[in-house]
Amino acid sequence: MKITRLEYQQKDQSRVNVYSENGYEFSIHAGLLVKRQLSIGVELSDDQITEIITEDLSYRLRSRAIDYLARGPKSIKQMNDHLIKIAKERISDWSGVKENSIDLEGLVDATLSKLVAEGLLDDREFTRIYLGSLLARKNYSTIELCSKLYRYGIAQSIVDEVMTEIELDEVAMARGALEKRYHKKTLERSDTKMIQFLQRKGYNWDVISELMKNDL
Repeated sequence: MKITRLEYQQKDQSRVNVYSENGYEFSIHAGLLVKRQLSIGVELSDDQITEIITEDLSYRLRSRAIDYLARGPKSIKQMNDHLIKIAKERISDWSGVKENSIDLEGLVDATLSKLVAEGLLDDREFTRIYLGSLLARKNYSTIELCSKLYRYGIAQSIVDEVMTEIELDEVAMARGALEKRYHKKTLERSDTKMIQFLQRKGYNWDVISELMKNDL
C-alpha cells in the first residue's frame, strides 16, 4: 500500500486518516506519523500496516483505560473486561481492519501490565478502598465482603491480607446489622428469626454466640 493522502480529522485533531490509491485505509494517532516517519509516497507492507495499527490501538486502549480510571479505582479484572469489550466493539471503527487480524488479548494484557507497573492499577489498593466504602455504608459479614471482592477478580491472598490489615470486628458488624433490621438490642437463643437472619448474612455461630453472651 502506498500512502497518497494524510488528513487530520475535523472532530479530533490528534487523529490522522491515512489514504491509499484505493481510498481510506485507516486512522492513527498523529504522534505515530513522526515516530513511524509516515508521509505521502511512503509504501507500507501488510506487516508494517499491522504493526502501525497495533501500536495505535495500544495507545487508544490506554486512553480509554485512563478515562475509566477517572471514574474511580478499578480492579485488574474490571479493567480487563472493560478494555476487551471496547476493543471488540470498536476495533473496526478504529482501524478499518478485521478483529481476527489483531491480537486483542495481547494488546489488552500489555496495557494492563503497563498500568500495573505505573501504579495506576493495584488490586490491593482497590480492595482497601472498596472495603472502606462498603463498611461505611452497611454492616457486612466477612463472607459477604469476600464474595463481593471475588466478583471483581481479587485473589484470595490479597483479600486475606487486607482483611487482616483492617481488623474487622465481626461482632460489632453483626450487632449493627441486627439493630438496623430489627431495631432491637437484645438477642436470646429463642430469637430464631434474628439468628437465621444473621446466619444468612454470613455470620458464623461464634459471632452470634458473642451477641448472646454480651446480652445486647
